[in-house]
Amino acid sequence: MRRLQKTIFAMALAVCMGSFATPMARAVTVSPAQAAGQKAIHNGPTSEKMDAPETDHQLDQYRHSPEVQKLAGWMHLSVETTAQIFEDFNSGLLLLVIAYFLFKLLPGAFKNRSQRLAKDLVEAHNATEDANRRLEAIEARLSHLDADIASYRERSEQEAVEEEKRMRESLEAERKRIVASAEREIEQAGAAAQRELTRYTAQLALAQARRELRVSAEMDQSLVADFGKSLAEERNGGSH
Repeated sequence: MRRLQKTIFAMALAVCMGSFATPMARAVTVSPAQAAGQKAIHNGPTSEKMDAPETDHQLDQYRHSPEVQKLAGWMHLSVETTAQIFEDFNSGLLLLVIAYFLFKLLPGAFKNRSQRLAKDLVEAHNATEDANRRLEAIEARLSHLDADIASYRERSEQEAVEEEKRMRESLEAERKRIVASAEREIEQAGAAAQRELTRYTAQLALAQARRELRVSAEMDQSLVADFGKSLAEERNGGSH
């Protein structure tokens, strides 16, 4: 009964570690002769032990420690099988610890990575939409570019015609102003010439009148002399 309990405990321990099935199967099929042969092989010299005797000796001391031998006798297994079970147990425990930390840390890392990827995807989507909007705006402007160019050309031509019209009106107004100024100057010059001619004519008339007045005085003197002479003759004729 105790042997059965020990066997069940050993099997439960092996199942809990998840890696003891093969060593247990090997332990069940191992015969005493094979166990002795394994022990003999273990105790015999090998090329590996010749290469590293101190390391193998320390490993054998660990694997064949009194605790391992005691546990091997308790489970009715060979020392080598028990040592192999311990090695598998340590390996399984290490794998379990690694798996625990992996299962504990990897989901968070994957979640953070997924969140970053989702954020990057959202940002990329927003950037793509923004770029598409800008592209649509540019395409819309380009589609209206011909109409805008035609409108600008028509507006420029209209402004050129209006500017030409304004220039013509300005030139016409300037011409009229110059003509009016010239006419005023001509009128002023004509009036001045007329005044000068009138003044000159008046001066000529005055000079002519003065000459005529001088001739009349001489004639008056001659007439007075003739009249005096005629009076004297008349007086002389009356005395005879």
